[in-house]
Amino acid sequence: MNAATLPLDAASAAHDWRPMEFSLKPARNVDNPVVEPAWGGLRVLVLVAGTTVEARDAEGTVHPLREDLTEALIAAVAATGTRAALLDGHLNGAAVHDTVGVGIGLDGLDQLRAGDVGRQMLLGGSNRRQRQRDRLEANQARREVVPQGDPVALVAIDLLWIDDQPLLDVPLLERKRLLEASIAESNLVRRSVYVRPPMEAWYGQWRGMGFHEVAVRDANSRYRPGERTEEWATALIPRR
Repeated sequence: MNAATLPLDAASAAHDWRPMEFSLKPARNVDNPVVEPAWGGLRVLVLVAGTTVEARDAEGTVHPLREDLTEALIAAVAATGTRAALLDGHLNGAAVHDTVGVGIGLDGLDQLRAGDVGRQMLLGGSNRRQRQRDRLEANQARREVVPQGDPVALVAIDLLWIDDQPLLDVPLLERKRLLEASIAESNLVRRSVYVRPPMEAWYGQWRGMGFHEVAVRDANSRYRPGERTEEWATALIPRR
């Protein structure tokens, strides 16, 4: 996407853009990785501009948000002095509860040890790796649902626009830093934790919170709305 085709403002971007998709390639393909838990719930791009809040999914469908989340998002952006923000994130009911990540059952998944996951990321692997990738894809489809009834939080994983500035060509790690400065956290508005390797020390904590996968993204990756990139991948968290 060149400068001539960039939207004029955050509202236009929110209307036209879709979430960038993860590759199904092995996580070993990702250079200079940034690793974070793979959140469940519905992935959306959320525009927060003044009192306007709008969430769209990968199909462009608008999802009305509960009033409490709408108010929390407006307050989260206003608290930092940001005029407009376009966020990539997940609508997730479990995130409302402290220390809870995402409770997704992965029935039938192989039991992996830390060394197995290390080999996945470094060497790739064979038919077993293909089976695991197929299961991850199937689980991703199961995760893409709108939480109903109970309070829902937005877990922000990326920032695509701030005030008058698109951030598509800003490296991921810098977008993460801008995200931290652009929204204040609350019970209903969260920012996903992220780490750099080695990440083995985080596996037990994340699994204990209910996560089964990690998202692995190149620290220098740019954001290409609606495209699938080999700079982003997912991997299973090992069972110890």
